[in-house]
Amino acid sequence: GDVPVFSSLRWESGVWTFINGVTSTWLESYGLGLNDLTVLTDTDIDGLFNWEEEFAGTNPTNSASVLRVNEVSAVGGDRIVNWQAVAGKNYTVWFKTNLTDAAWVEQATGVPGVEPSCTHTVAVDSATGFVRIEVE
Repeated sequence: GDVPVFSSLRWESGVWTFINGVTSTWLESYGLGLNDLTVLTDTDIDGLFNWEEEFAGTNPTNSASVLRVNEVSAVGGDRIVNWQAVAGKNYTVWFKTNLTDAAWVEQATGVPGVEPSCTHTVAVDSATGFVRIEVE
């Protein structure tokens, strides 16, 4: 048979680490294959690759477990943003008024993950805008 080729496989402290820092321990805990292809696959078809799920702390075999904005509501001139969160993770909240703007404006950093969701108030001075949530 063919011998698999791994571009970035390394052994450290009794654990194999694959591409993008995903460990064999994490892959095995979800019953996933131990190879780079699995790391670069979206097993549960939720829009995140398995390596992104590992970084976000979500379950790669459950499409309901994903970093996702649940709701944005307007309260006065502010926007209340609610997203699916994971305990032990911290988040940064970004905002921009127009997607063609060059840069996102940081609204908050170090927002602690509280399951099942986090909420943050974004102070805005425009009728429209876009929010991005990032795992730190």
